[in-house]
Order: sequence, then structure tokens, then C-alpha cells
Amino acid sequence: MFELYDFRFSHYSEKARWALDFKEIAYAPRHLLPGFHMRTTRKLAPRTCVPILKADAVVVQDSTEIINFLERTFPHRSLTPPDRAPPARREPAGRAIRPSPGHRGR
Repeated sequence: MFELYDFRFSHYSEKARWALDFKEIAYAPRHLLPGFHMRTTRKLAPRTCVPILKADAVVVQDSTEIINFLERTFPHRSLTPPDRAPPARREPAGRAIRPSPGHRGR
């Protein structure tokens, strides 16, 4: 069983909850209080930010990293689209960023 350490009212935590729900992964929510959360998070992960997903011996911190972990571990019902397009050809920044004719540099 996974455990999700989070703040009840946090869009980052909500993002992690939505990902777990979308992939139909059972988890136990562990709602923490801001400020008091640091004692718990320091025992689990290197930083004090939430959400933190504890999955057996694996601990994943940060909502984006949680989604990346879920995509690798549970590839069914993908959350992210496949990368099918080749990288776009880019112009050097110097050509794209030119001062207008009336612009005076400082």
C-alpha cells in the first residue's frame, strides 16, 4: 500500500492525488499541517516539501517526480502523451531577438 504525505489544500498535492486516482492506485493519505509537517518530511526525504509518495522502500518527493515514477512503474493509463514529434528546428537567439529600428540600447 502506498502512502501519500500531503497538505489537504495544496495544488501540488492535488496533482499527485489526481494521478494516483487516475491510475487507480490505492493509497493511504497522510495529511500534514503546514509548519508541523517538517518533522515528518525530514524523516522521509531530503527536502521538507510535499507531496511525498512512500511506496515500500521507495520514497518520491515532488508532484512531477511522483507522476514520472507512476508513469515508469504503472505504464497503463498513461498520464503524459507520447513524444512523437521530432524536435523543432530553432534559430539562434541572436536572429530572433533584434532591437527594432528605433530602439536605442542602454
